Amino acid sequence: MRTFLPRSVLGALLISLMVGAGAVAQAAPTPGPVTVRVEGSNATLIPPTLVGTQPGTVTPINDPTHSCPGTSAMRALDLATLVHATSWSGTFFSFGDYFVTTIAGEQHGVAPGDGSYWSFWYDHAPAQVGICTQQLNPNDEILFFPDCFGTCPAGFVSPDVLGMTAPTVAQRGDPTPVSVISYANADGRQSPGAGDTVSGGGA
Repeated sequence: MRTFLPRSVLGALLISLMVGAGAVAQAAPTPGPVTVRVEGSNATLIPPTLVGTQPGTVTPINDPTHSCPGTSAMRALDLATLVHATSWSGTFFSFGDYFVTTIAGEQHGVAPGDGSYWSFWYDHAPAQVGICTQQLNPNDEILFFPDCFGTCPAGFVSPDVLGMTAPTVAQRGDPTPVSVISYANADGRQSPGAGDTVSGGGA
């Protein structure tokens, strides 16, 4: 358990506390398939992985002392790491949620003065609550990637998130339309992915 809180953690805690204080209600979630993706500093740690949430409450595989809803983002992350034979860990705070510090062996926000942290996105925008509080419905998507606040490496720029849309079926030899969307890091605002290149199948 860490005893210090970098500013990035404090910001996340304040958001969670303000949301809790405002009694923001979420609709009752429905268990079902959701997608989890984790991008590391230099490589994809967990590719888009389909897992199934469940009713009731569950304890994280690596932390049997706490529990979260079976329809939470925590459960989805837990299952995705299990599928890829890896794990995650984090600090559980008294208001009932986790600050994620390690996924698939990559750590952020652990060392004193380290402003990096795992950014957690829900359906193409920054999540407003933690992974235990965030409830998921079928076909929802969650994403984790490194970001930084406060003390960051020289020249660090918080990345925007890219998404891609394409037909589920294409005819061999026919042109296939593919669109790249950029989601602003601050709020998930969408804009065309200008200058991005998509490749596949030798094209």
